[in-house]
Amino acid sequence: MSKTEEILKRRFTISEHFEIIEDVFKILDPCQFPSGIKGSFILIDIRIQKPCLLIDNTDYPHEYHMHTNLPKDKYPKIFLGTKDYIEARNIFYAEVKRIINED
Repeated sequence: MSKTEEILKRRFTISEHFEIIEDVFKILDPCQFPSGIKGSFILIDIRIQKPCLLIDNTDYPHEYHMHTNLPKDKYPKIFLGTKDYIEARNIFYAEVKRIINED
């Protein structure tokens, strides 16, 4: 990855079964990420030590998307219609709440 500036970097446990990782960076090379921001929001299932939810913007067109079949398959994804990391983060926490309530 090219030069970056950290905007948000946190890792914390939210229950006996789940942990959250948030990483948001300002990318100083606009060719790599036209929006200038690279972000990922991950919900880890501590019991299996694998992600069960991931929202990021790593693929062209650098729009945030949600990986929907983790941990079995990382490729199915739903595009969220946003390039804004704050909006993507809000969607992430709504999904986290749903997953925890179903657990």
